Amino acid sequence: MYLCIVNPEKQKREAATRCRSSQASNTTRKKGTRIMARSNIPMVINLRQNKNDDSTAYGKYFAEVDTKEPLNLKGFAKHMTGHGKIADYQMCVLVLGQVVDCMTELISQGQPVKLDGLGTFYPSVDGQKLGKANLANAVAAGPDAMINGIKINFSPENSKGEKLTSRAFKDQCIFEYGYLVESEVRTVNGKQKRFQKKTPLTYVLAPEADNNGGGGNG
Repeated sequence: MYLCIVNPEKQKREAATRCRSSQASNTTRKKGTRIMARSNIPMVINLRQNKNDDSTAYGKYFAEVDTKEPLNLKGFAKHMTGHGKIADYQMCVLVLGQVVDCMTELISQGQPVKLDGLGTFYPSVDGQKLGKANLANAVAAGPDAMINGIKINFSPENSKGEKLTSRAFKDQCIFEYGYLVESEVRTVNGKQKRFQKKTPLTYVLAPEADNNGGGGNG
């Protein structure tokens, strides 16, 4: 189990800043092709050390995106109305809610849904591991018996001029380092739980004298 200690007040401030700053972002067009606006709010990137003794990458550091609480539908609506193009917040909430309802309805019918410029949502089967020995048994069992669950998948936009693949999307982002992340196992109410310890990289890399309050041997 992974638990992350977060500061709710800090997250509220960051969300408000993201909304205000995104209003300053510009969307450009080139030969009739829409290019996603580049926000001036950086994506915070953390570093984590590989501590798996069996890994060939043991001891090396790798990048990962800083974890944040998801923005819910109302928060997303507030962000959208903050851009000024949609004036009515309540109407925005209703429209987004209808979008969610219709998308889940269509996907439940096996119909992929593409949001141009973002990507395609589509269903796939989480099937029985053992399967059936022959076709007759599979048909007789019925589709419900062959399926453990239905997954909702997402494939980023990949059409010409609107690519949202990982490498293309990287060009729309700006980055800054945040924390060194380490896993810690603690005992809570008699049970061991795994926490994520986050230490600001500026502190980790600070000179030892600064960590000791800037003092020295007199």
